[in-house]
Amino acid sequence: MLLLILAAAGILTGLFVAAAAFLTAWSIYSAWKKEREDAQLGAKPKDAAYWAANYFVRWSIFDWALLLLLTIGLLFLFTDLIAVWRDRAALPPYRFGYTLCGFVFVLTGILFMLVRQTALLCTRTSLEPPLPDHHAEPDRADESEEGIER
Repeated sequence: MLLLILAAAGILTGLFVAAAAFLTAWSIYSAWKKEREDAQLGAKPKDAAYWAANYFVRWSIFDWALLLLLTIGLLFLFTDLIAVWRDRAALPPYRFGYTLCGFVFVLTGILFMLVRQTALLCTRTSLEPPLPDHHAEPDRADESEEGIER
C-alpha cells in the first residue's frame, strides 16, 4: 500500500512539473506571439529571448516546480543518509560520504536558487532587459576597426 501511495505521489509530482514546464513555454510563446501581432500595426517587435528573460526574472510556477523537485530529492537523500548512518557496519565506508555529498549539493542548490530569485525580485524594478538593444545600429560596427588602423 505504501508503494502505491509513493507511486501516486510520483505521478502527481511528474504531472505538476510537466504542466509547469508547458505553462512556462506557453506563456513565453503567447507573449511573443502577441508582440508579433502588435508589430504588424507598426510597433517594433522584440524577439523571443526578450520575453523569456522577462519571464524568468519573476517568481513563476516553474520555480515552484523546481523547488518541489529539489525538496523531494533532498528528503529522499536525507532518509538515505539516516539509513546509511544507522547501518554503517553493513555498508561500505564510501556510501556515507557520497550520500552526504549529494545531500549537501542539493541543499546548496536550493539555497542558491532561493537567494538568486530573491535578489532578482528585490532589485529588478522594470521589465526592460539589463542591456540595451543595439542590433538596429549596424553602422557603428566598424568603430573598433577604425581605432586599430593607424
